[in-house]
Amino acid sequence: MLDVRACPSWFALGVPCPGCGLVRATIALATGQFAEACRLHPLVFVVVPVALAEPFRRWRYPRAAAWAAVLVLVGTWAFRLATGTHPDGLRPDQGALARGWSYVAAP
Repeated sequence: MLDVRACPSWFALGVPCPGCGLVRATIALATGQFAEACRLHPLVFVVVPVALAEPFRRWRYPRAAAWAAVLVLVGTWAFRLATGTHPDGLRPDQGALARGWSYVAAP
């Protein structure tokens, strides 16, 4: 599996964003690795079908549905970080800002 992180939040802060893992999870799903897809981002089984159906949709989502989707995405992200089940983890000391600060603050 390709292990590339293109997330600006991960790169700068060492903190994965709520969508981190969705691209890798989609690739895993497309190659039949369902358990790996779920491990990378459990919402892939909802996001991918909705994204694939989007071009064919002829009606607008209610505003409440959009806010509910955002809350589920952020809630899943917070839960995974709090329980340590996020595959990228929380590593603020490895972000570019922390690494840059260590060079500035070094004696």
